Amino acid sequence: MAQYRKLRLAMIGGGRNAFIGSIHRLAFNMDGLAELVAGALSSDSENAKLSGRDLFFG
Repeated sequence: MAQYRKLRLAMIGGGRNAFIGSIHRLAFNMDGLAELVAGALSSDSENAKLSGRDLFFG
């Protein structure tokens, strides 16, 4: 079986309470070959921090 490295992605927008963000994350994660590693998830700093925590960014 071939070895594949996961595609490392960052996301702009799509944080907490953003409908389309969750749909995109679901789609790129379907085959398990991609991982979200960073993002500018909201223009509101508090929402961005909470969104990062929701997605286990640290």
